[in-house]
Amino acid sequence: MVHLSEIINPAGGDNAVMMAEEDLFPEHVNKLTHSQAVCVRAAKKLEQQCTQIEIEFFAKVHELEAQFQSRFNDLNNKRAQIMNGTLSVNENEVGDVPIVYNLHEKAVEQFTKSLKEDDGVKGVPDFWLHVLQGCDATAVMIEDEDVEILKHLKNIETEVTTNPMGFILRFHFETNEYFENSVIEQKITYKLAPNDIHTFDAPSVATLENTSIQWKEGKNPLGAGKKGQHSFFSIFDAKKSDEDEMEDVYELAAVIREQIVPHATLYFTGELRDEDIDFGDSDSDNSSDSEHETMEIED
Repeated sequence: MVHLSEIINPAGGDNAVMMAEEDLFPEHVNKLTHSQAVCVRAAKKLEQQCTQIEIEFFAKVHELEAQFQSRFNDLNNKRAQIMNGTLSVNENEVGDVPIVYNLHEKAVEQFTKSLKEDDGVKGVPDFWLHVLQGCDATAVMIEDEDVEILKHLKNIETEVTTNPMGFILRFHFETNEYFENSVIEQKITYKLAPNDIHTFDAPSVATLENTSIQWKEGKNPLGAGKKGQHSFFSIFDAKKSDEDEMEDVYELAAVIREQIVPHATLYFTGELRDEDIDFGDSDSDNSSDSEHETMEIED
């Protein structure tokens, strides 16, 4: 009996498809009968049809995200006003929403007593710096030189685009000594049609566009002569010709859009880190969003 790997890797064949040893077919595949192989192929055909449904599902979800975007933005913009000190709030408006969820009552009382006296500073300084430092995926990219720059980050906005399908991240900065831009944009578009339909599991990046950062002289953390050449701002310097680099940036941008922006306060307080992110596993023991109380602040 001829082994399947011998058919794919014929000795001396000019068109041999070289396969790594670990990629050889399992022995049970080589033992299939003809009718059993037909059954497997039929199952594969059904799985291809499932993939087509999955692609349609992703497209519909994206349409819904775009439909609800303005409602999310209204609340996120109000959050930015509060954190930047342009919208004042008082104790009565936050009701029974705790500074940290699921703390014992005595612990909350002790924490409240330990709070410092108000110093006249409005809002929460360095809010977004601490948010990004609170998420493992972004914290690992933040170098010492980035810290001072990110203190000027005042908000991160998201926008879902439908034609083409994708999203935009907007990083809003106050006037600073590092660059001229007030907004740095990152535009990402998806492609739903997979190169190999049998390996599709999610949309992949199609295009990546970044705002060109107008660095002031000597302030670029990625500039010539800088040690290590590592920086949070390298995400705005990804090469469009490097598919792997684009995919890495896309995955990080997706974390920022889907996790960090919606749950910024949880990263700020340290309640949520990467290991707590639920990427669709409804059985995750770490998923506790349903236990969280909802904060509403009326105008």
